Amino acid sequence: DLSVGDPTELARRVLGWSQLFAYERDPEGTDFVPPLAAAFEARGDCDARAVAAAALLERLGIDAVLMLSREYSHAMLAVDVPGGGQRFAFDGKKYLVAETTAKVGLGMIAADQADWSKWMGVQLGD
Repeated sequence: DLSVGDPTELARRVLGWSQLFAYERDPEGTDFVPPLAAAFEARGDCDARAVAAAALLERLGIDAVLMLSREYSHAMLAVDVPGGGQRFAFDGKKYLVAETTAKVGLGMIAADQADWSKWMGVQLGD
């Protein structure tokens, strides 16, 4: 049930859902599992998981952005919800980070990926 009134709990649930996906990359050229396939088939790599989770959270009324890093060859999710943990500054807000490929809590990021200058934010919605 995703009709929870607490946005932080909702973000935790969506994060937990994406962390259960089978890690898979699309070997057929694009190297990206489309978001609908990722969501319905519970599979994908970091960017597919982050896009699927961000799209779901946006649909549920929670501001979410993608975090992309060329240097780390990684993508993550970041959400605008209350709570403790590491925050990513983007577009005037400080988003709580959400790692979709490891079973870690909301607000946690690997120490070797915590250089914010190596990340860029991308807003999916309007």
